[in-house]
Amino acid sequence: MNALTLTLFCFVLLGIVPSKGQVGRGLQRCTCKTEIQRVRKQQIKSVHILPESPSCSKTEIMVVLKRNQRVCLDPKGKQGKRLLKRQSEQIQGKIQKPRRKQNKKKPN
Repeated sequence: MNALTLTLFCFVLLGIVPSKGQVGRGLQRCTCKTEIQRVRKQQIKSVHILPESPSCSKTEIMVVLKRNQRVCLDPKGKQGKRLLKRQSEQIQGKIQKPRRKQNKKKPN
C-alpha cells in the first residue's frame, strides 16, 4: 500500500511540474537583446519590423545600416514610434512609397 501511494504521489507531482518543451511566458526568444533610441537616417539601408509572435511578446524594429551592421531600435522611442506609424499608414494605403524621378529629355 505504501509503494502504491508513493507511486501515485510521484505521478501527480510529475503532472504538475511543467516540462521544458512547453510554451510558457518565462522563456522569450526575441531577436533584439538590446535596443537603441535612434539611428541617423543617412546610415539606414533597410528597416524590418518584426511583429509579436509566440516566441517573443513584443514588437521589434531591426535596422540594417549601410555598413551591413544590424541594430535594434526601441519601438517605444520617438523614432521607433514614427517608423511603426509610417508602416501602419503604408499598410492602410494612406501614403504611397516614393517614386523615382524620371529624367525627361528636353527637345532641342
